[in-house]
Amino acid sequence: MSDAGLRESLAEVVRGRRAELGLSQRELAKRAGVADATISKLETQQLSPSLDTLAKIAAGLDLDVAALISAAAPPKGRMRPSYTVASGSWAGMLRELAEQVVSDMGSVEEAAAALGMEAGVLQGWLDGAG
Repeated sequence: MSDAGLRESLAEVVRGRRAELGLSQRELAKRAGVADATISKLETQQLSPSLDTLAKIAAGLDLDVAALISAAAPPKGRMRPSYTVASGSWAGMLRELAEQVVSDMGSVEEAAAALGMEAGVLQGWLDGAG
């Protein structure tokens, strides 16, 4: 899956979940604590959000960030996405994002709590198990 494919998949997941909850883009933005334009740009594939922004949007959708990312990733058994980051892989992207959040928060446990996910999942990202 290309970067554009991942953005498209994420846009579909956010748009679909927002519709399930009966929320407008503005209502989701308010629930997530982000600008209205952030939701619009995400849903029109004009934004590659940071992990922090994804966590906020996931919370606004009553999901944890891991569930949001997993929903946007290809089903098991299919090829892994070819998301290009410094490390050059999907697992590398997750590891890089996890490292940044853990660095900002001070510990895996605090970062996981802030992201609404289990510490073991975040540790798995750090260990490269995307």
